[in-house]
Amino acid sequence: MVNKLNINEELERFREIWKLRPSAAQEMHHTKELWDAQADLWAEELRGERFRKMTERRVQASARFLREKGLLGADCEVIDLGCGPGRFVTEFARTARHVTGADLSTQMLLHGREYAEECGVGEKTSWVECDFGKADIKKLGWEKRFDLVFTSITPAIDGLDALEKISRMSRGFCFNSAVVESRDTLEEELYRYLMGNPPDRGFESHQHWFYALCNLLFLTGRFPITEYYRAEEEYTPKATAETADRLTEFLMKKYGKSPTWDREKILRFLRSKEENGTSRRITVYGFILWDERETDRTITGL
Repeated sequence: MVNKLNINEELERFREIWKLRPSAAQEMHHTKELWDAQADLWAEELRGERFRKMTERRVQASARFLREKGLLGADCEVIDLGCGPGRFVTEFARTARHVTGADLSTQMLLHGREYAEECGVGEKTSWVECDFGKADIKKLGWEKRFDLVFTSITPAIDGLDALEKISRMSRGFCFNSAVVESRDTLEEELYRYLMGNPPDRGFESHQHWFYALCNLLFLTGRFPITEYYRAEEEYTPKATAETADRLTEFLMKKYGKSPTWDREKILRFLRSKEENGTSRRITVYGFILWDERETDRTITGL
């Protein structure tokens, strides 16, 4: 006899997974001041070839996914929550009727507006400064306002209440992108070299949120569409004390291990890698799109 699953119990299980957050010691405090300070740095990095190309490829992959699903057309009104320096806003505005960028950082919005003007789509964009966690979407006139509510790797969607808000804003579809895998072959090889065995696998980055969101959407009748974008970058590590210290700090933070190693041992490993081959950084982004047009169940259950 097959045991029956209780949908309400499953919903509660995935709501609990969605609510998981980093420890207090690791959690960032996302303030206007923090992101204003980051804005000029991001804008400067986007002028560099490596970071600019990586960002452009991810933006293009997201836009291609949405356009293939019939979105971002001339009749589509879009909002990007946590828009940062506005790269998605500008790309979407090339084909959509109008795109709103919302962010709590004044400086991010200034960079976004400037970039949209440079690309000739400024008149098809608008920019709203707001802390989405505290925003009253009814007062803003955002209830059932948008054909697409877009979110990508943003702390604006930091809990179930925020997730429910974006569903109430959409008269069409919602989209979320998250990092579902982030690997560096150098770090994995160093761990094996130091510890004698491969690192334990567990949920990492935003992987558990993507996993929970897929299930929450399915269990509430939204039947999400998913796709993945994989970005890879080869590099040759430098055998420096700074690299050794960075790797030590990273491994101890990620795996909670405290092996007895010294800098010279790590430097020997790095010299070997510097002489004999490259390493790879691999990032996999999960895209998830869902339809809010005929949904009568809430995600939060509140």
